[in-house]
Amino acid sequence: MSSGSFDRIAFCYDFLERYILKDYQGSMDLIHKHLTIHKNDYVLDIGGGTGFFSRQINENILKSVVIDPSEKMLKKITNPTISKIQGEGGFLCFHDNTFDLAVLIDVLHHIPYNKQQKVLNETMRILKEKGRIFVIEVFFPKTLINRLFCMMENLAVGHTYHLSAQHLQLNLKKAGFTKISMTYPKDHNWKYVALGTKK
Repeated sequence: MSSGSFDRIAFCYDFLERYILKDYQGSMDLIHKHLTIHKNDYVLDIGGGTGFFSRQINENILKSVVIDPSEKMLKKITNPTISKIQGEGGFLCFHDNTFDLAVLIDVLHHIPYNKQQKVLNETMRILKEKGRIFVIEVFFPKTLINRLFCMMENLAVGHTYHLSAQHLQLNLKKAGFTKISMTYPKDHNWKYVALGTKK
């Protein structure tokens, strides 16, 4: 994931996601259906950009932190109760066993294949015992709609690195996650959802 590429589109990112692609609504729909969020959760939003997810859940949790490589995306977060840190998922600047929940919403496919496992390993490290990882990802581009979406992303923010759901499941296991569930929502057939737990 390049900070510069997302810096270029930070000024219009929320508008595009909310009104053109309507991806924010789709992501929140998947979150409401597939993720249970607890009042005392300490949440890390990896690659959280402008903090959309954290803004939606902030009143229902203990605390949230957004980490993203793009300074301009993070500047869009104006809610003082949401912490923000410029950084990358492969080098999380937190102590072991810190968070209850880590989310990666449409993030992994912006990270080169040779760095994705490091992100999952780091996520495992910073989660508490029984902490959870929640991932929403776009399917490997085989259908026309997937290919069009990837073409748009490639033009806007650079090359993408999509994993099949099966490959992501294997990588989660390699990182040490258990109780891994993979969901293929019928009403969002270009995306899949993964949930795993730290022992």
